[in-house]
Amino acid sequence: MFISMNRVRVKPGTGARFEERLAHPRGVEQAPGFVSLELLRLTGPEQPQDHEDYIILTRWNSREDFVAWTQSEAFRRVHAGPPADFLLSNEVGEYDVRIARGTPAPKP
Repeated sequence: MFISMNRVRVKPGTGARFEERLAHPRGVEQAPGFVSLELLRLTGPEQPQDHEDYIILTRWNSREDFVAWTQSEAFRRVHAGPPADFLLSNEVGEYDVRIARGTPAPKP
């Protein structure tokens, strides 16, 4: 299993707009090797005042499946155009799963 993790920071008060943008299917769900997508929002006392902090986890059968998605026409369509006006930063990390217990969260 392979996981792509995007740490996304958005302007304060724009989290609902960001969540709405990701709430609807955007094509990744049909990509070969796609397993799941989870959107996590930082809460509690760790939440900074100058931005809202999110993590997008996508799980894939393999890194090759993820790379194929990032090189697809569907990926280009989803990511076309200027960045959203509420986006402050987006940092991507790629991870091979070494140990897993339990079952990933079900698709909503």
